Amino acid sequence: AIMLYGQPQTHLYKTINKEIIPSKINCMLLSATGFFYLGAAEGLYLYDGNSSKHLSASNPVIKNCSALYEDNNGLLWIGSSNGAIFKYSNRQAEEYKPEEGLPKVAISKIVQDKNKRIWWSTRGEGVYVIHNNRLYNINADDGLADDYVYDLQFINGKIVASTDNGISICWFDGTN
Repeated sequence: AIMLYGQPQTHLYKTINKEIIPSKINCMLLSATGFFYLGAAEGLYLYDGNSSKHLSASNPVIKNCSALYEDNNGLLWIGSSNGAIFKYSNRQAEEYKPEEGLPKVAISKIVQDKNKRIWWSTRGEGVYVIHNNRLYNINADDGLADDYVYDLQFINGKIVASTDNGISICWFDGTN
C-alpha cells in the first residue's frame, strides 16, 4: 500500500490499496498538474486522491510499467520491464521506436537533462540518451561500473548512475 499525505492542516492520510489499483504498483510520479501517475503490472493509472482511472484500458500495449517521467513539455515517458518506452499525451500512448532499437531489459529510471535530452537507465544494458533524435548507449564497454543501473541523478551537469559495482559519473558531449 502507498500512503498519501493530504492537506497539512487536516493531517489526512489515504491508503492506495487493491480496491483503488488492482495491480502491483511499480513506480509513481506526481505530475505538474497535481495528479499521481501510477505504473503497475497492468499498465498506467491516474489517481486524483479519491479514485483511479486505468489509462491502459484504451492503450493496451502499456504493461509492466517500471519507470515514469514527465518532461519539460508535459510529455509523460513510460518505461516498461521488457525495455519498451512509450510517450503518453492527450490520452494516447505512442511507442518510441528509434532506428537504433531499444533495450531488451527493464527500464529503471527516466530523467531529462538541462539540454532537454532524455536519459534512461536499464537493469542490464547500461544507460541510454537521446541526442539529436538519435539513441546512444553508455555501458561497461564505455567505462560504466556495471550495466545493471538502479538510479540516475544529475549533479553539476553530469549524470550519476548507481550500479551493482558502484557509482559512475557520466557525461555525453554529443559524440562520446
